[in-house]
Amino acid sequence: MKLISCLAMATSLSSLLSHEASALDIYAVKSTSQKIASISDADFAKNPTVYNTVDPNFSGMKAADYSGVSIEKIATLAKLSGDDVVTFLCKDNYIMSETLTTLLATNALVANKLGGVDILPKSGGPITMVHNKTTTNDLYPWYITSIVVGSVDHPSLHLSMNSASGNDLSWDQISKSKEQSSSAKIFPAPRGRRPKADSSSEISRKITFVPLSSLSKASGKTAGKTSKKDAKKDSPALGSTVNYTLIDGQITSKKYSAEEFKSLTVVTMIDGKSIQVRQGGPFVVTSSLAKASELPIFYVSAIDILEPK
Repeated sequence: MKLISCLAMATSLSSLLSHEASALDIYAVKSTSQKIASISDADFAKNPTVYNTVDPNFSGMKAADYSGVSIEKIATLAKLSGDDVVTFLCKDNYIMSETLTTLLATNALVANKLGGVDILPKSGGPITMVHNKTTTNDLYPWYITSIVVGSVDHPSLHLSMNSASGNDLSWDQISKSKEQSSSAKIFPAPRGRRPKADSSSEISRKITFVPLSSLSKASGKTAGKTSKKDAKKDSPALGSTVNYTLIDGQITSKKYSAEEFKSLTVVTMIDGKSIQVRQGGPFVVTSSLAKASELPIFYVSAIDILEPK
């Protein structure tokens, strides 16, 4: 899995003023997501790599010492080689995704110190990326929150109601849903850099999707075998709150009106293939309503629907 980009265009004042610990988790994806390594503050501090360089996204900035963990060390931790893709997830739905080969060639450094002190959010911290062999702007992501490696392949989606145990819907169950459909449209992938081999997201693609309301009927049961009685019982009340668990374990909660909830769809494939993390996968939740609050939701691996009390 592979991606790396994060220049936040809409960072809130509170995030600019706060400081966060610079621990960084690495996740591997395939049919599910699993944390495989973590870079702690102590790891950042142990024999750090130091570059005297400048972030080209800051106009007029003078060269300064950035210190942190080299891409070589990250490759060792994640067992990467050659043209394996690395995806850096950042705040504000920004990503930077590139091949290991490219990042090795630019001497990429994942940094948490600038001039010997913590990198402040106003400078792209607490974790950012710099290089000493390139000044290409989009190779300098800010606000890095996690690293993802591997390729999404026939992912499962966990669905639950009211935080109950729920059910893992397999790729086959989802793809055989009678309410799944496809259409040609521009797919709203996360902003950021992707490997050159990837097609542009700003072109019409065959998008396959299924209504969230129909998938939720299978929560806790075998998809496609839910009785009408059970389906009615387990269908969520409209106007529900939905908790989305992302591939890096973060949880995003959204509350929808009845009209918005009816419009929610889970995008399951692009051009008949699994959605890669650099495209916003493994699943993306979107809506036919432009007013549906703060959509799309990228990197979805689990959905919990909370009915109003």
